[in-house]
Parts: sequence; structure tokens; C-alpha cells
Amino acid sequence: MNWAGINWDAVLAIAQIVGDVFVFLSLIYVGLQIREDARARRAQTMHQQSAAYTDLLCELADNRELADIYSRGVCDVGALQDSEVTRFAVYVMALFRVYEDTYLQYELGHLAEQVWLGMQQPMRLSLSQPGVRALWRQTSSMFSADFRALVEAQLKKNPVVTPFGPSERLNRLKALQSELVVQGANAGSSVTAAVGAEP
Repeated sequence: MNWAGINWDAVLAIAQIVGDVFVFLSLIYVGLQIREDARARRAQTMHQQSAAYTDLLCELADNRELADIYSRGVCDVGALQDSEVTRFAVYVMALFRVYEDTYLQYELGHLAEQVWLGMQQPMRLSLSQPGVRALWRQTSSMFSADFRALVEAQLKKNPVVTPFGPSERLNRLKALQSELVVQGANAGSSVTAAVGAEP
């Protein structure tokens, strides 16, 4: 082979172009991998936030004593015994840790806006309870400055809702049950009339 007739400048230029193409394709691949990794991290963070919140709700639903303490505590922390105040405070602080973590993850870009917006409603509901507000005033210094500012803004915007106690809750449940029975009876008679009207 005659090496003398080869244009080495052209060979080097072609090699440089091929190398540049490979570098460009590698950068595209790395960019796609980073994007996919970011999506996976956001999905994992969303799942973790959801699981933490659901675990707290399940704890309340599964533990009758804690549910009773919480129901009375949101109305008036002063109505609780010392040991109950501790359990109420720990539960509410855990709940606010989930709210704070969700907010911070959103601010860092690890959670989609709709996840944070979805968490704001239960947070507002919690903050509308006088017992939760009283506890917040005593424990707010344990949370980040940004989250405290957010909660304080919510406290100014949202009014206190006077929650109803266990006996009122029972009365409302009985009234709802009676209403459903009446609706069911009316629906049943409508179905019977419709069935009876068929030839």
C-alpha cells in the first residue's frame, strides 16, 4: 500500500469529525440519562411523601385511643391530660414534619407543584383547628424559617374553625345515617315502582 499518496490532513479532519459526532451523541445520551434519573427521583420522592402522610393517617385510624386524643386535642389542648398532650403533640409535630418536608422538596424541585398543592389543603384544615394552632405557637421554632413563614401566612389567611366534639360528631353521624336510610328507602321504592311498571 502506498502511504505516500494519502492525504493525512483529510484523514485527521474526518477522524476529528467522527470524534466530535461521538462526543455529541454521548452528551445527548448523558443528558437523557440525567433527565430520566431526575424523573425517577421525583417519582420516588412523591411516593415517599405520600407514604409518610398515609402512614400517619393509618396510625390515627388504627389506634382508637390516639384518635380520641386527637379529636379532643384539636378542639382544646387544655382538655387533655399531661400524657395525652404529649401524644397529641408528637402526632401533630410528625404531621407538620411531613408538611414541611413536602414543602421543602417542592421548593428544591424534587416534587411536582400539584403534589404540594394537594398537601396544602389538609395542612390548612389542620391549621384551622384551635388545638393545632395552640400547639404550633409552642413548637414552631423547631421548623425551618421558610416553612414557619408559610404557616404564619396561612394562619393569617385562614380562620379558626370551632370543631365539634365527639358527642356532636356522633349526632351528625346518626343524622347522616338516617338521611341515607331515607334516601335508600326512596330509591328502593323508585326501583320497585320501575320494576313493577315493566310488562
